[in-house]
Amino acid sequence: MNTDGTGVTRVTPLDVSSFYASWSRDGSRIAFSSTRENGWQIWAIKPDGTGLTRITTNNIGSDFQPDW
Repeated sequence: MNTDGTGVTRVTPLDVSSFYASWSRDGSRIAFSSTRENGWQIWAIKPDGTGLTRITTNNIGSDFQPDW
């Protein structure tokens, strides 16, 4: 997505819940909470949908609302 809100591109699949997106300061990554593995974890991805990385490894609780 462009800074003006145009050019929206889906970067997460529809079959999992993903919320609380937070852009990195330089615009190179988006952090978000998702249920894709082990409950709610924090992930990061590039704006083009590549480079998916799991950030948290909490297997007991849930991780929400990432912020750079």
